[in-house]
Amino acid sequence: MSAADYTDEFLGILARTFEIEGGIADIKEDRGGYTNMGITIPFLSQYLGRQATQIDIANLTKPEAAAAYWCNIWQGLAIEQFPTWAREAMFNAACGSLWLFHRMIPRLQAIVGTTVDGYWGPASAAAAAALTMLPRKAHNDMINGLCEEYETIVSYDASQHIFALGWYRRAFRLFDFGYGAGQ
Repeated sequence: MSAADYTDEFLGILARTFEIEGGIADIKEDRGGYTNMGITIPFLSQYLGRQATQIDIANLTKPEAAAAYWCNIWQGLAIEQFPTWAREAMFNAACGSLWLFHRMIPRLQAIVGTTVDGYWGPASAAAAAALTMLPRKAHNDMINGLCEEYETIVSYDASQHIFALGWYRRAFRLFDFGYGAGQ
């Protein structure tokens, strides 16, 4: 895959993700384990369709990381099904973990005023399309929800406290970048 295969929206979100995710990290408290550009061994294994290794992670290129993010998150989790103003927050949640991503769906449903059942389907999409709340307010509510989920992680596992500041910085950047062009 090349950059020409991706949407402009994805490329913008990905550029900001790469600014945050840096290079190789191997921190014992990190549940993701050995990572490069935010890509973990399980995440890369999913993309490759085989068991990835630390060598695969160490040799990972930006184009390969982009393809993994595109396939596993953007397309794999159908990020474009969400309202424009919620996509970057949902993408960021998925970068954190699938658990976090799935915790954000009910929060998004509550924001748009639909049944909170954890399934984003036609009823949720229709409620989002009919939203009378200002998109900026809804977007800010998403970011606040993401921060609350980070608090939940830390409250259940104190070892994750060392990551909290980075998570909050990541979320707060969404106030500037994740709102959606032209809204």
